[in-house]
Amino acid sequence: MSALVQAIESYNSVYGLMPVSPSILQAARSGSFTYGAIIPNPKSPSPIGILEEGQVTLNSELVAVLMDLTNYPGNPSQATVNTNHWLNPQQIKFINANMVPEISLPGVGPDLVYRDPWGMPYIITINLSETNECQDAFYGRPILSPATSGNDIHFPEHVRVMVWSAGPDRKINPGAPFDQAENKDNVLSWQ
Repeated sequence: MSALVQAIESYNSVYGLMPVSPSILQAARSGSFTYGAIIPNPKSPSPIGILEEGQVTLNSELVAVLMDLTNYPGNPSQATVNTNHWLNPQQIKFINANMVPEISLPGVGPDLVYRDPWGMPYIITINLSETNECQDAFYGRPILSPATSGNDIHFPEHVRVMVWSAGPDRKINPGAPFDQAENKDNVLSWQ
C-alpha cells in the first residue's frame, strides 16, 4: 500500500497533477475520488467507491497510468485510459507491481485491478482539490470515526492519498466503527 501511495505522489510530483482521467476529475467535482470494489459485509455485498454509469470504478484505470500500460494484458486489443501514453507521456513506470494471470490472485490481474494479499481490490482515494483532505467513500462516514475523550477522530485524514484493504477476512461492516467487527482487520495506509 505504501508503494501505491508513493507512486501516486511521485506521479503528482512529475506532472503536477494526480494520475486520473478527465472523467474521474469530473466525477470528483474538485473533491476526492474513491476507486473501490464490491466487498462482502454481514448483510450483503457493499459497493464501495464512486459509481460511474451504475458501476463501481475499480483501480484499473489508475494502475494503467502508474504502470504506463496502454492496453489490457488480458485483452491486448482493448485500450486503457492511457492510450498512446496520453496520461503518462514520459512513459515512467511509477510502480512495478506483480502481474498475475488470474483475477482472484494478489497483484495486478489481466483486468489491471491491483489486488491485496487476500485477492481483494485495493480501495484507493485521491484528493483532487488543494485541501489535502481525502474523503474516502467508506472511511468518510461518521459511524467509522470513534469518539475518544470527547473528541472525534475524523476521517478524512490530512493526506492526499488513502489506500486500504478489507484485510484477511475479506469483509467490511458499514454499521460498525473502524476498529470493530469485520473492520478491525482492515489494513489502512494512514495508520
